[in-house]
Amino acid sequence: MNTNTHTHTNAVVFSGPFTKTTKKGKEVNFWNVCITKGRTGEPMTYEVHDFDKAFKLTRNISHDRNLVIFNEAKEI
Repeated sequence: MNTNTHTHTNAVVFSGPFTKTTKKGKEVNFWNVCITKGRTGEPMTYEVHDFDKAFKLTRNISHDRNLVIFNEAKEI
């Protein structure tokens, strides 16, 4: 995920899908929901394995914290 694009903004960034391999060799898709902290701190990233849940998390964080949404995600 490239959160560098939004490092000067307090925002929530929804990106993906990404793929990783589990310890058992199975490939799984996931999406990242990242809360950026502007210039003041490190981002906090949630890894979510369901597109709809990740999208809802993004909306809820944006609403609760009054943050801008950057949607870079695609549904598969």
